[in-house]
Amino acid sequence: MTCRITTVDPEVGRLIAHHRKRKGILQSELAELIGVCGCQISRYERGHEFVSLGRRQKIAEALGIDPAVFADPSLIEVTPDERDLIEAYRLIGTPSGRQRVMAQIEIGRGMASC
Repeated sequence: MTCRITTVDPEVGRLIAHHRKRKGILQSELAELIGVCGCQISRYERGHEFVSLGRRQKIAEALGIDPAVFADPSLIEVTPDERDLIEAYRLIGTPSGRQRVMAQIEIGRGMASC
């Protein structure tokens, strides 16, 4: 049996590990959910074994994420809070953005003191 490894596999493996840990489950738990042994998940996460498209689909379903995350490893899932921070960061570079961001920070400080 031959093993196919591409330059994408380490990135797909990193994404599997990231989302598995984010969900708070062990490799053995993910393995059980998709019907493989725990050592198989370890090989995937280290990029030592090719993860077929069908298996990526099963992993995504088990982790409750969009399978497109594995189709394009450059995609990163962010929380709503992270999205707000990214948008605020982008605003800083605009002429009025810095004032808007600082105003929001001040509003946030006022709310925290209540």
